[in-house]
Amino acid sequence: MTGRNDKCPCGSGRKYKKCCYRAASAAVQAAPPDPFLAAVAQHQAGRLEAAEAGYRALLQRQPQHADAIHYLGLIAYQRGGYAQAVGLFEQSIRLRPGVAGYQTNLGNALKKLGRSRAALAAYQQAVRCEPTLAAAQYNLGSLQLALADQAGALDGLRRAVQLDPDNPTYWLGYGRALMVAEDLDAAHRCFDRALTLAPQLHEAHAAIAEPLLRFGEVATALQHYRHAVQLQPGNLNYHSSLIFALNLLEEDPVILHREACQRMQPWEQRIAPLPPPSEGGTERRLRIGYLSHDLRQHAMRFFIEPILRHHARAEFELFCYYTHPCEDASSQHLKTLSEHWVHCAALDDQALARRIRADGIDILIDLSGHTTGHRLGTLLQKPAPVQMQMLGYLNTSGLTRIDYRIADPVTAPAGRYEALSSETLLRLPHCQWCYQPPAAAPTPSALPAALPGALVFGAPHNVAKIGPAMIAVWARILARLPASRLRLVAWGERAKRNLTRAFAAQGIALSQLEFVEPLPFEQYLGFYQQVDLVLDSYPYSGGTTACESLWMGVPYVTYAGDAPMGRGGASILSALQLEALIAHSLDQYVDIAVALAHDLPTLADWRATLRRRMQASPLLDGAAYTAALEQLYRQAWAERTAGAPAPRPRDADVQT
Repeated sequence: MTGRNDKCPCGSGRKYKKCCYRAASAAVQAAPPDPFLAAVAQHQAGRLEAAEAGYRALLQRQPQHADAIHYLGLIAYQRGGYAQAVGLFEQSIRLRPGVAGYQTNLGNALKKLGRSRAALAAYQQAVRCEPTLAAAQYNLGSLQLALADQAGALDGLRRAVQLDPDNPTYWLGYGRALMVAEDLDAAHRCFDRALTLAPQLHEAHAAIAEPLLRFGEVATALQHYRHAVQLQPGNLNYHSSLIFALNLLEEDPVILHREACQRMQPWEQRIAPLPPPSEGGTERRLRIGYLSHDLRQHAMRFFIEPILRHHARAEFELFCYYTHPCEDASSQHLKTLSEHWVHCAALDDQALARRIRADGIDILIDLSGHTTGHRLGTLLQKPAPVQMQMLGYLNTSGLTRIDYRIADPVTAPAGRYEALSSETLLRLPHCQWCYQPPAAAPTPSALPAALPGALVFGAPHNVAKIGPAMIAVWARILARLPASRLRLVAWGERAKRNLTRAFAAQGIALSQLEFVEPLPFEQYLGFYQQVDLVLDSYPYSGGTTACESLWMGVPYVTYAGDAPMGRGGASILSALQLEALIAHSLDQYVDIAVALAHDLPTLADWRATLRRRMQASPLLDGAAYTAALEQLYRQAWAERTAGAPAPRPRDADVQT
């Protein structure tokens, strides 16, 4: 039943109590002869069959009653009959083309059907019909955001909050658009405004955690994620976001594993898997599915391309399930490397699972884990007989329905994480990454440093990855090298203030710090031409950052931490046989950085030779990497067809 303060289902965007409630209430109390109002009363009370009968009876007498037709469309929409709803909404619009609510609901139904462009046209027409209707501006701006029309989204959502400044949902939408525009300070203010208006709004708690992470306020972000989970415990995304954020704060892999299992394995009780599929033999051509939100201009493109390019097509049939709403030039390029490209953003978790099962996928590889845009709700349904996780997330998912996690000897040393993974670990021989450098990367520059000890250190990391322990380490390096500076990338003024205060608490003056704003990728690689040595983050190590730095000729000092998320840099350096840059304690990290600051000839030599070294390393050997990966796929499939692998350790077996 619709509450008085809920949005009116008629599509006006107004609250029910200020729209159809009065008419419906009067219909119930006075039982007027108007059959439409009587049917509306039944509709608002949640009695859809009675409402439908009332509307149809009215249409028998008045076939051109646009509102009755429209409300039948609403009933179809509420029942999930979106195609039927579209037909009814269009019929009502032909009778009364100037009603914004009709156009809005048409857009909603079209969007449910995945017809985004048609939905956009409907929302635009709603705005033309009634420019001051905040709901119309909000719906239009939200869809423009999903379609990557950043300017249009910002304009529409800004208008929505101006027209209805007391609506927390509109502030959330505007904040999300500002996040995409990377105006994190303004986005944070929007989310904070939404929380002021609705302190118990779970979406607002989850939303405000995102900029807080980028400001480096991980503990506060975790509090908001926990609050969101408490308010909406049945939201899988909130549990997943909380698990991911813990990796930015917690260093103990035992605690990380326990939290992942405790939060995720109850979902395996709530969501039943699909019935097991029929399977063929071990030697046939296997159908491999790659599932990702990031097959676009995203770091993932540099690591998935070598795999798609070098797969043995005679043995493996490739499917890419791309879940982001928009395709860009990178998506189009990756599409050319995939036999079957399935753009499935419009499919919900259940529909996507059915599609994967219908495609007969043998091995489904998840490239997201607990990162943004994951489809864990699909993986929980076990659409493929073998499911794996790799590349996008280095730690355990916590799900037993993901059978394997692909790692390497450095990120997951043998015997170290088996009991801390809900999946069986499979290890590639060298590195879990294979890198495809960007074609437009500039050539490495000459070493900027002119004097020993007067270096510019670089830290181009997401501030969320930089924990207090690493800030203290970087401060020690700067203190020992007072003529040196640290160049950091910071998203917004709040991030800069937080970093400035953190370093000041360690005795480091602002004069030794340089802050740069994030740049478009085409300009971003120029960052490395201006620094002498890159310092890796902790407790969450860089992966793409390490590859970019080394490709640009800049050495990369890392600390091999205790948790898997802190060992990515060590894995990449090991693949290049650059173990001298890997520290096994934070003290050693300081010593390596300080020693290199006084050794300009070595830094200059690396500047000139690192790119060639990478080209000759396993990190860029796409053919060998993919062959090894295919061997793991065959191994996993053989285990599946021979019977389930040996039981894996569970959280209860971990000694704490």
